[in-house]
Amino acid sequence: MAKESQNRLKHFAALKSKYQNEKYASTLKYKIDLGELLNESEIEWLKNNGSSVLVMPN
Repeated sequence: MAKESQNRLKHFAALKSKYQNEKYASTLKYKIDLGELLNESEIEWLKNNGSSVLVMPN
């Protein structure tokens, strides 16, 4: 039972991380679409997470 609970927590953490990355990527895409400049931390995030996160369906 403890193993199942641990697996659920890991799965939840992975989903939460994915959601946060997608939400942040969406925010960056919106800024870019508006023609706003990205700050250093946003550029660094893109470098670390790959620019492919900005390719999202419309």
